[in-house]
Amino acid sequence: MTEENHHSRVTPDTSSGASEPQTSAHKKRLEDLLIDDDAPKTTFSALADQEVTSGSRVGGSLVWPLVILALLIIVVAGVVGGWYQYGDLLSGQSGNRPQVRVEKRMTAPERPQPLEGAKLTSTGATPEGVAEGQDSGTSAKPVIADAAAEEDAVRGMEEAVDEVVADVAAHLAVVPATVIGGTNDSDPSVAAEVGSEAQPPPATEAPVAAVAEPAHRVLVGPFISQRDLERAAALLRERGFDPQQERGSGRVDMIRLLEGIYPLAQAQIRLEELHKDYSSAFLLPDGDRWALYIGSFSDRERARRQQRELAERDIQVAQVDSQPTIEGSVLVVVRNGLKAAEEVVAQVNASGLRARIEVER
Repeated sequence: MTEENHHSRVTPDTSSGASEPQTSAHKKRLEDLLIDDDAPKTTFSALADQEVTSGSRVGGSLVWPLVILALLIIVVAGVVGGWYQYGDLLSGQSGNRPQVRVEKRMTAPERPQPLEGAKLTSTGATPEGVAEGQDSGTSAKPVIADAAAEEDAVRGMEEAVDEVVADVAAHLAVVPATVIGGTNDSDPSVAAEVGSEAQPPPATEAPVAAVAEPAHRVLVGPFISQRDLERAAALLRERGFDPQQERGSGRVDMIRLLEGIYPLAQAQIRLEELHKDYSSAFLLPDGDRWALYIGSFSDRERARRQQRELAERDIQVAQVDSQPTIEGSVLVVVRNGLKAAEEVVAQVNASGLRARIEVER
């Protein structure tokens, strides 16, 4: 069907001066054509095909510029909205993000270059690569894809920055907090917090010094005989002690050989007789009388030998134990604490010597 026939069937003739019955007949015929399924389709696509084929002015110069203008408005609105939302990141500004000093150098991902807007013209020319009759709306798809890629790149950059900030914050949580760039003088709370961290807490109690135990002196002696002194010193060294020698006095165990007890006059006569052979004989008071001794020994074995010699000469003597106070050479071992000194005394007594303890002044 030609275009003239189509218009003749659709458009009623209003130019003629027909009567009212003819007008009703034309309306009824038009309704029949609209209801009839076999009638030619009057869709927008069919009309567009006819307009393109015929090269009508309406399709060539009015429809396509409107479509291109609408697409251009959509693209510009998307670019402006994206730049408004992500412009601070693309321009390198960090906004209100905290400035953090990172010791480890990290390579930031490359910033995506802003995409140039699609160069569209309103001349009505068909874009390159689009055939005549094809919907030019498909030419906006590459622009939409580029905008999505740009949004993904910006989102990836935000995630990378957030990861760096999280890592640095975790590092700063372990290291004692410090104020970068000095303290803030305008904020007294910050200065007070920094000062409280720098000063150690006051000590509640002063440390108590350990009290050393007093020194104790272990005394061995005194010794009158040099031989007895050297023998005692050798015994102490064998047991690991280093004795010091000094003058002193003290009570010692002695064995005396008692010859008899006499009145003073008789005791003096008997002493003169024994001095001829035993110069070590001496007299000591014993009540109202005097005791005559032939020698005094610190070694019991020596006292026994002397007793046997006197018996061979028909001089009878008896051993008498005594603890006289005498002056002589003393061996000294110093130990801190009473317990340590008592251990030394026990070892000295086990060796056959006699020791005593006194506190060092």
